[in-house]
Amino acid sequence: MWYFGCTHYPLIQDEIKEILGEDIIFFNGAPNLAKHLKNILQEQDLLEINEGKIEFLDSKNSKEKEKRFYDYLKLTLTANIGNIKSNINN
Repeated sequence: MWYFGCTHYPLIQDEIKEILGEDIIFFNGAPNLAKHLKNILQEQDLLEINEGKIEFLDSKNSKEKEKRFYDYLKLTLTANIGNIKSNINN
């Protein structure tokens, strides 16, 4: 049994399973990390609420990974973040 836990593993878990098999359990700590970061930024009066811009950068310039990233982002962000704008055609 393999256990993986990191903020970026949800973006590449299909590739990991393809190489190591289906007997893998992923732990996604990103939501709790994001909440913790938000709390720290609020405590330090550094949190700025705005429309912002989210970009995906990948050393392989993989459009498939970029699409998966934005799809995952849309599913996990809370409603108060606002609309996600991407250049990916769904």
